[in-house]
Amino acid sequence: MKVVLDTNVIVSATFHGGVPFDIVQAAKAGVFDLCVSAEVVAEYREVLSRFVGPGSEIDVAIILDGLLENATVVAPVNLPTQLSADPDDEKFIACALAARADLIISGDRHASVPCSERGSGSCRRRSLVRSVRRCR
Repeated sequence: MKVVLDTNVIVSATFHGGVPFDIVQAAKAGVFDLCVSAEVVAEYREVLSRFVGPGSEIDVAIILDGLLENATVVAPVNLPTQLSADPDDEKFIACALAARADLIISGDRHASVPCSERGSGSCRRRSLVRSVRRCR
């Protein structure tokens, strides 16, 4: 299964644990294929750095290196029109379409744009965790 993770999943996994942590651990373990683009990685880095703040002992590079070690990097497709209610989500949709991803995982309630015309879609975090746990 190919999956794109929204930044809110990465941030929640890093600072709060719970379901997002389980998803990130599943990505690291290769339970599913994490797909990213340069734009997605840049947002992960920027948002994590903002949460960590200057002078923190938390190293964003180490967090991302562990997450991205086995990730598939794709060049995002050009979207002809805005597909999401939130323009900041467009980079995730463009990445998912380029990767032919099965899911975009987000904690956002508005994240409901299909990943492709193959019937794929986005899902809330808990749905993926149930799927991941069944695959183990």
